[in-house]
Amino acid sequence: MDPATFHQFKSEEIQKALAKNAHHIRGLETCYIGVIKWIVQQPKPDPQESGMTKANNIMSPLTSLCQSLTQFSLGSRYSRLVVEDPANPRPIVTSASLRPYDTFGTAPAPTANFRMLGGAWPSIRTLMDDEEEDMVIHLIKSNPHLQSIFMDPLFHKMEKFLSSLSAAYLPNLQDIVIHPFYMPQQTPANVPSVPTHTAKRFLEDFAETIQSIYIGFPVDRRLITYTDSEPCGNHLRLEHLEIRMDLSGMEEYMLLELLKSCSKNLQTIYLQQSVHLTNNRLYQEVVRFGHSKELNLGYLNQSPDHVIASIVSRSHSWKVIDMRNSQCGDLTVEAIASHCQELETLYIDDNAPRVSSPMFHRILCSATKLLHLHANDDCSEGSPQTSQLQALDVVSSPWVCWSLKTFKADIAGVPRPDVKFQHDGQPVQGALHAGTVEESRDLQRRVMGQLGTLTELEELGLGAFAIDTGNEATWEDDEEVGGSRYVDYRFQLTCLEMSLASGLDLLAGLKKLRILDVTRMAHRIGPIELEWMQANLQSLEKVKGLFNDFYPALVPGVCDWLFEHRPKWGQEYLQKDFRYNDVRTRGGFWLGE
Repeated sequence: MDPATFHQFKSEEIQKALAKNAHHIRGLETCYIGVIKWIVQQPKPDPQESGMTKANNIMSPLTSLCQSLTQFSLGSRYSRLVVEDPANPRPIVTSASLRPYDTFGTAPAPTANFRMLGGAWPSIRTLMDDEEEDMVIHLIKSNPHLQSIFMDPLFHKMEKFLSSLSAAYLPNLQDIVIHPFYMPQQTPANVPSVPTHTAKRFLEDFAETIQSIYIGFPVDRRLITYTDSEPCGNHLRLEHLEIRMDLSGMEEYMLLELLKSCSKNLQTIYLQQSVHLTNNRLYQEVVRFGHSKELNLGYLNQSPDHVIASIVSRSHSWKVIDMRNSQCGDLTVEAIASHCQELETLYIDDNAPRVSSPMFHRILCSATKLLHLHANDDCSEGSPQTSQLQALDVVSSPWVCWSLKTFKADIAGVPRPDVKFQHDGQPVQGALHAGTVEESRDLQRRVMGQLGTLTELEELGLGAFAIDTGNEATWEDDEEVGGSRYVDYRFQLTCLEMSLASGLDLLAGLKKLRILDVTRMAHRIGPIELEWMQANLQSLEKVKGLFNDFYPALVPGVCDWLFEHRPKWGQEYLQKDFRYNDVRTRGGFWLGE
């Protein structure tokens, strides 16, 4: 609802029609506080009635036009009313547009949400004044049939607002979302903090009917009162719990009784990254929900390896395991490999511990339902290099993850006698650069054969994340070139060369492949490989990392082929002409022909 539409909405004709049919309205979604002000009104004075003054009119009680709502959202992108047609019990939407996200679906990034709600027309992104808060609370209390509440703005009177969500007012409430984009580190100075005991009482006493709760607001950690807890409510129906509050140092105080009150119905627990489940009593309660489908080990990053392993071992039903920002060791990785029968998504990148290649391979030989593997998405500054699969492990036994759609991992340990110089420009040494090219390609063909069995694959990411010159790469003086040269120690030397001679044609069965990423790899994809991709990988939409300013193409003719054939998956390379770049360096070293 744009400003012009809102002014039409306030017209006398529309107001009369809506007032007449207000009892049919079941859902209200808006980002304009003006809509709430219009729906929640104070009675207009009767000009014939004596003694009525402006002062006592202001003090008259509020009244709400809508008293049959089942859904109320303040802060979504659009405004709409969901009306029940008396002739057709199926709900219809009276104003165009869908919600930008479901109550517990995927929400836009915070920056996107600011843009959606920004502009000259005032939105609820700014804090409401006392009168506006009272109107919102009155609207909530006037609708006892509410089942779902989405509340983006924060309140000055947070305690009063939270109390309006109690079973006394909303006996049918099932889903609560309060300020879902809140991030403690980005809290504006004018946002009031909620007393700790108020937040604690809400977490322990919200209605027994609640099935999903998603809350985020600043907590005044200075106001902690460590007293005996009052009896906690019963939350046996709770299925999803997400808390975006900084509870560091008071995790047990805030969460222990809440978790004790939940049942096996609880499927998802998501806590702010600052929450550390190191307390043994709290950890025991988390373990009790071992049947849950998602496990983020980053929230246990201060727990010892055996504690994390015991949590993993509690269930064979994990569907998502996220190892990012964790400190788990061999015991945890062993537990994951032994409890991955139902595993669908695995993250082991971004500051995760190095997972040994044999254990990595074992997961791929056990996780029959694995759909997404992310092992090289990121490697932030100062972190260890991401876990890698060694080529000899890859070919040691067949994988069983035939449903895999996303494979993002480094495959290393491939002998590359064609590579003559290492990252610092010195001649390479060691077994990985010895032997013959044919011996190397024989191993590569066996690895490519293993990848070729993943016929459901949509994204194959063998390369590293996109280059960042301020991260792991440096410029070093080089007397031979008479200046500085770029050195990238994350660049892969002992990787697959991705040529037809080394088995690229064994990927012909990947008919659903959309994305191929060979960024920061010493690959040898040339015109004949590009020709083969064009003919055999019909679903291909993007090939990343063929070359760029830092990594010119190794094989002659690549740029010319792309400019001549202009494949849909090569558009990014056509935006800049690389054909006349004579620099033949790759990751800071020179690659022998």
